[in-house]
Amino acid sequence: HIGPRACGWPGPLTDPERGYTDLIHLAQVSVTGTRPLPPVIRVSERRSLMEPTAPSPARQLLEHAYACFNARDVVSALSDMHPDVEWSNGMDGGMAHGRDEVRDYWTRQWTSVDPHVDPLRIDDDDHGHFTVAVPPIVRDLSGLVVAERFVEHAYLVEDGLIRRMEIRPAEHKAGRHTS
Repeated sequence: HIGPRACGWPGPLTDPERGYTDLIHLAQVSVTGTRPLPPVIRVSERRSLMEPTAPSPARQLLEHAYACFNARDVVSALSDMHPDVEWSNGMDGGMAHGRDEVRDYWTRQWTSVDPHVDPLRIDDDDHGHFTVAVPPIVRDLSGLVVAERFVEHAYLVEDGLIRRMEIRPAEHKAGRHTS
């Protein structure tokens, strides 16, 4: 039998870290022949080289706000907002102005539906504007899904707080809603 296992490579199911390193070594031998081989980088070393940079404080703020909203932790979610925040009212239309109106809006919303919103992608323009692609799932209080459609939440973040959030129809493009 010819293949990586015939060469003694254990494969990813038995030891993924060693298997990946051995596969690189096998590929180097078959490509380079008798020339000296470059050092083999272990998977754990490669992971640290490939990890994305740490998220910005504004991105962490938005992720925290979504987690708090989904957990119904109103106090923590509101602490992420500017005292004079402007927030889209997705149920009735218009805007909620200030933390108290956002609290009232959410409290009223949660008495009739059970929304859950997980961001799929967060884009920014380096000027405090963020666009978050989300597929909100809205259930009635019995658990039946009553709405599920992609939207975008457009944010303005100022001085480390959410200043404004608008709900917009999502732009559907190939690959647009992937993480």
